[in-house]
Amino acid sequence: MLFGRADDIGEGGLFLVAAIQLKANDVIDLEFTLPYSSEPLRLRGLVRNRQGYGYGIEFLNPSEAERQQLLRMCQVLSILR
Repeated sequence: MLFGRADDIGEGGLFLVAAIQLKANDVIDLEFTLPYSSEPLRLRGLVRNRQGYGYGIEFLNPSEAERQQLLRMCQVLSILR
């Protein structure tokens, strides 16, 4: 298990900062809790790009329920900005 920091979370993916060496097209398992949620999401992600220890991650095959959770979080956070 490795801990990192997620930023720019959206319906399709996120930006991950973690002290790990990944390369484009690596598939990783992610677990994180969205703001205003108590249950963690567990998703698979594909590394699309890398900048130092920052990685652009695309979510792979989220279920409809997971997609809806991500979409709701995006809508709530856009209102709070």
